[in-house]
Amino acid sequence: MKLKNIYLTAALTLFSSSALANPYISANIGNTDFEGVSSSSFSFAGGYKLNEQFAFEITYKDLGSFNEDAGNGVDVDIDVDGLGAYFVGKMPVTDKVDFFGKIGMVAWEIEGSAQGTPVSVVIDGTDLSYGLGASYAISDNTSLKFEMDRISAELEGESGNVDTLSVGISFSF
Repeated sequence: MKLKNIYLTAALTLFSSSALANPYISANIGNTDFEGVSSSSFSFAGGYKLNEQFAFEITYKDLGSFNEDAGNGVDVDIDVDGLGAYFVGKMPVTDKVDFFGKIGMVAWEIEGSAQGTPVSVVIDGTDLSYGLGASYAISDNTSLKFEMDRISAELEGESGNVDTLSVGISFSF
């Protein structure tokens, strides 16, 4: 699977000796919407701060599972996940509140199967992703955050947006 190789490369890059200066991890839960169809989603991220305003982040995203009626009594199950690499910029508002923006690329994969048939399909791609959010420091090393992310996806000549609203927690080391 193409994404497994990307995951391994990203993890090795993230946790190389130069990346361990100011590391952090985070986890989010939320809701993903693609052209009016929505599902619950979650993500895990690891990154390191280059300084107080900028960071680099690798994110695994499970963008949800969808079940669609394809007609003629055939249901299609679809699972979507991805791996993103982001450049993150932060703007402190107060001692405890930061606004942030991020931009990067996401390698995504859609796995679909038709119930009651042996048909299974895997489609993948890499597209631009960006987002905005805010974080609130509840301690020196722990923050709560709210994020809005978008993947501007191109799928078989059609473009669409995959939007995610999420809340999460971040731990700095």
